[in-house]
Amino acid sequence: YEGLKQYENIAIELGNNPSKYNEIRRKLIDTALQRNPMHPYWDAPRYVKNLESGLIQAWEGFLAGKEPDVIEVVESEETARGTYDDVLISTPSDRKTHDEL
Repeated sequence: YEGLKQYENIAIELGNNPSKYNEIRRKLIDTALQRNPMHPYWDAPRYVKNLESGLIQAWEGFLAGKEPDVIEVVESEETARGTYDDVLISTPSDRKTHDEL
C-alpha cells in the first residue's frame, strides 16, 4: 500500500473509467448479495464469532498472568462454513429498523 496518493489515483481512475467503475461496483454488489453461505467480507455473525474467540484468548491470557502477545484466531470448522440464511432467520437482530429510528 502506497498511502493516500495511491488511493487518490484509484479514485481518479474510477472516475475517468466508467467501465472499470461499473465492473468493480458489480463485483462488490455480487459479494454483498452472496448467500448460503454469506461472503466472508460481509458475514458479520462469522466476524463476531472470531472476534469473541480472540477476546476470550486475550482474557484467558490476562487471567493467567501472561504478557500481552499476538493472538491468532483459528476458525472452527463450523464457523469456517460461513453463515446461512437459516441462522439469520432463527436469530433475528434486535436492531431497530430505519423506520423505527
